[in-house]
Parts: sequence; C-alpha cells; structure tokens
Amino acid sequence: MTVNSVNDGPSGTDATLTVEKDGVYTFRLDDFEFTDVNDTPEDDPSRVRITTLPSLGTISLSGSPVSAGQYILVEAIINEDLTYTPAA
Repeated sequence: MTVNSVNDGPSGTDATLTVEKDGVYTFRLDDFEFTDVNDTPEDDPSRVRITTLPSLGTISLSGSPVSAGQYILVEAIINEDLTYTPAA
C-alpha cells in the first residue's frame, strides 16, 4: 500500500485594521493571519486572495485597483505593493 500526501489549503481569519484619516495603509504579511495545521511542516503562503473589497476606499496593487477574487503574490506584499487608501 502506498500513501500519498495531500497539500491541504490553509485557513485564514478576518482582521480589522485602523488607518489614519487621509492616510494610506501598506499591508504587511502579518496582516494576513493563517494556519496550516494539516501540513507538517507548515507551509509558507505563496499568495493571498482578496475575497471582498471595502465599501469605502480602495485596495491597490502597485497603484492599480484590486478586484474581488484577485490573488496577490506574497512577494508583492513583502515589496509593499499592496495598499489601502480610504475614501476622501
């Protein structure tokens, strides 16, 4: 009998962030909490998925608006390319 391992997806959690008025928030990898308890050792994420967008303000990747369902590579977050700008 051969047992093949399966790469199980991680589980994420919601977070609330505070942004100063007229400020821009630059996302950090720590803002995207996740657990990957089904894999040993736990895997590092390669990307995150933006499932919903804020009702006020804009999430941008390198200055272009992000759309719901879009995947963002971890490298872009590490390079500080993912930002949130609140509504005026």
